[in-house]
Parts: sequence; C-alpha cells; structure tokens
Amino acid sequence: IENCKFLNNYAVSSGVAVRFNNPNDTGSEKNVGTLTGFKITNCLFQNNSGSYAIYTKGCSPVFKNCQFKENNYGAIYCRSFQAWPENRTYTNPTLCNVEFTGNLRGMYIVGECTSVLVNCVFARHSYDAIREMGMSGGGLTTLYNCTIAGNSGYAIYNSLGTPTNLNDCII
Repeated sequence: IENCKFLNNYAVSSGVAVRFNNPNDTGSEKNVGTLTGFKITNCLFQNNSGSYAIYTKGCSPVFKNCQFKENNYGAIYCRSFQAWPENRTYTNPTLCNVEFTGNLRGMYIVGECTSVLVNCVFARHSYDAIREMGMSGGGLTTLYNCTIAGNSGYAIYNSLGTPTNLNDCII
C-alpha cells in the first residue's frame, strides 16, 4: 500500500482502515505461521474511530514514512496469538520514520510480538504512547532514535516481563 490516505473511517471492532490477519488463522489450535511481506509506505491515517487505524495479527508488516494523526481510538494494534505454545502466530512489525501524533494511544502491543521502531515520533497522545502487554512470556520491542514526548499517559507501559530496548531515544 503506497501513497494512500485513510481518513474518517469507523469500525465497531478491530481494524478501521487496514486489518492484517493471517488468513490461515481460523482460531483453531493449529500452527498457522506468520505472514510477511506487507508494506505500507507514505500513507496518512487520520481521524479514524471505533477501533485502531491498523490491526495486525499473525503478520509482520513494514511501515515506512507514514503518519498516524488524531485517530480516536489508537493508531496500531499488534497481536500475536498463542493458544498453546506449539500453535503460535507472531506479529513482528517494523516501523521506520513513522509519526504518531494526537491519537488516543500510539501502539498497543499484545503477546509475543517483536517490534522494531526506527526514527519514530510519539507525541500528544491522550493515553499511552506505547503499551506492551504480555500474555505468556513476552516479545521484545526495540526503539532506535525515537522521540516520545508530550503524552498524557505513560511514555512506555510494559508488562511483558522483557525489557524495552531504547537506543539513542528522547523521552
């Protein structure tokens, strides 16, 4: 997906503008793997409501040069599904030069997601800039040269039990 605008969308459940969901994930207890290769470049997600602008489960999208502004619920929801240890799907997003401003929440990371954020900005959120919630074990979020400033909630809330790696960041 390139050079697109997702404006003023509404959804009652997960994923207002874009939903990445592994099509093999039927909620059963089989190992469906992780889909990769999804790219979102130079896109604007603004004023979407009812759910997160992006919902991703069992996929590993790459976001580059995107903006998430004033989304009334949140910008990106990343979830790995692990009903049983041998039947996991992973969500491992990579974000480069992504700006999150004025959303309810920037990113919500649930489960064993491994997220890499490079040169990202999180500013003026009504709630947490980044929230990491563990289900079992935990993933790993690494930030390089990111700025997190002016948020009303936590800059980073982590209950994964694994560290959030910060490299040359401003908080």
